[in-house]
This record gives sequence, structure tokens and C-alpha cells, in this order.
Amino acid sequence: MKNLVVFLMLTLSGGFTGIYSISFQTADGKLLNMSSFKGTRVLVSVCNAKATDEQYLRYLNGLQNKVKNLQVIVIPGLEFQGQGELSMANSMKQSEKMKLIVAQPSWAGRVSGDKQHPLLKWLTNADLNGHFDVDVKTTEQLFVVDEKGSLVGVFDSRVSEDVIVCMLK
Repeated sequence: MKNLVVFLMLTLSGGFTGIYSISFQTADGKLLNMSSFKGTRVLVSVCNAKATDEQYLRYLNGLQNKVKNLQVIVIPGLEFQGQGELSMANSMKQSEKMKLIVAQPSWAGRVSGDKQHPLLKWLTNADLNGHFDVDVKTTEQLFVVDEKGSLVGVFDSRVSEDVIVCMLK
């Protein structure tokens, strides 16, 4: 009987790993444990590590201010090419003013294998998150995690703010 219960638990869990078991370095060198966001909605955005758009950071900050109990995490992707004036250090200063969390720059896409950012690895792999199997294709891609730690939405930069806010409420 005990073996049957263990089998059912493993079968029902589907082998998925929880987002709250993930930790990573922020751009300022601190270790961030996702477990600190239990009960909080999380919006993860991928940006261009080489040319972060200050206007986009303000947009994300506006979302964070508009939606109660939301934390925005920005992951600068190393594989994106771009031109821009805003350096990563400057975008860090902007994010601190805005209360956004910025991760250390890392590979965003799955093609980078073990080099992929650990949070993005979970967000892009259905075997880990239990819902979506989608690679990072572009900057400003958004991943929505509900307060229970479930991935509930993946959007590209063309989605309207109203849709995102609705998903987060």
C-alpha cells in the first residue's frame, strides 16, 4: 500500500520541479531564491543585455506598480544583438529606482544548453514547469507566474498591456 501511495504521488506530480527551488545571482551579485516569492505573482522579462531599453524598463515598472502583489524580474539575454546607449550598469541604476530585479546577464535560449539562465530553463521547458514548452525567441518576451508558482502565460512584445494586466489579476 505504501508503494502505491508513493507511485501515485510521483505520477500526479508529473516529475515537475517547482519554481521555488530555483536560485540565481542578481546583477548586483546577490543570491536570489525564488522561494522568497511564494504567494507573489512574478513577471519575468527577457531583455537585450547589450542594449537595454530604458523605456521598456519604465513600462515594466508601470506594470509592477499597477498590479498588486507583483514582482518583475528582468533577465538580460547575451545572445541578442543590438545597439543602444544604455549600458547594463546604467540599467541596473534605473531598475533600482524602479524596484525591478535584474538578473546577471545570461544565455536566454535553450540552444545554449547548460549555459541557459536557471529561471529561463524552468520557464521554457514543459518537463520542468508542467505547462509550456517554448523557447526564448526575442527580447521583451514575458513569462507570467501566478502566486502558487505555476506558469500561466507566455507572451511576446506585441501583446497589449491590458492582456498582461488581466492575466496578472
